[in-house]
Amino acid sequence: MGQIAVAQAVARLLEKMGTEVFFGVNGHGNWALLDALVHETGIRGVPARAEDHAVQMADGYWRMRRSAPLPVVTTSVGPGNMNIVPAVATAFYESIALLVLAGAGPTHWFDRGGMEEAYRHGPEDWVAALKPITKKSFLVTRPDNALDMILRAYHTAISGRPGPVVVQIPFDIQNTPISDDLPNPAAWMDWLPPAPAPEGIKAAARILSEAKRPLLVVGSGRRSRLLPWRTGPVNRHCVRYATCPVVTVPPPPMLRELPRARTGMQ
Repeated sequence: MGQIAVAQAVARLLEKMGTEVFFGVNGHGNWALLDALVHETGIRGVPARAEDHAVQMADGYWRMRRSAPLPVVTTSVGPGNMNIVPAVATAFYESIALLVLAGAGPTHWFDRGGMEEAYRHGPEDWVAALKPITKKSFLVTRPDNALDMILRAYHTAISGRPGPVVVQIPFDIQNTPISDDLPNPAAWMDWLPPAPAPEGIKAAARILSEAKRPLLVVGSGRRSRLLPWRTGPVNRHCVRYATCPVVTVPPPPMLRELPRARTGMQ
């Protein structure tokens, strides 16, 4: 076995997991990670003009797919990292799964305010600001378990109700050599999204059938097991059975064939 830097291992692991695209902003806190992603993998990089734009693009990517592999966002340090907060909050409350890999200054400078460190309440404490609006948010403190922590965060993002996760990797840890024997990520990518309760579906159908002026409003979560685009015939049967106007936000292709009332983008 040989050795590679943590940043290289993370990039190769993400490629092994089938990652198609990463969004981000270049900065001194994530140079090592960006070098590895751009020069050592085939993952497509999409530069953003601001960090919140990167999260918003990843948000849109998940909304169109609703399945692994996750979109990845990479940011630098300090105010650049803090710029993601509003977009991550939106992702959290909209149940959007995505992985943010944020940079940080070297650990031997912690608690000194170097490299725009969030140090007032503790050494590099930026992730504390993300905890209320993420499913998991933490700082990597050891190079030897960095990949394991990223895999756990990844699984958290797609387990149960999907949501964003944030992993902050200090600059020196990104560049620390570890084994090039990468773990098998398959078990961490299993996705079993929560399905609607059968009794709830029956109750909704009964309410629709008894309503005098029924209206079926289908939101962006229609790609779930209840109304996935991939099961177009089932959706068409459901809508025809309901015999009521259908409002979608936005209108999916499978409903354009139906002789029903349809509303466009809100």
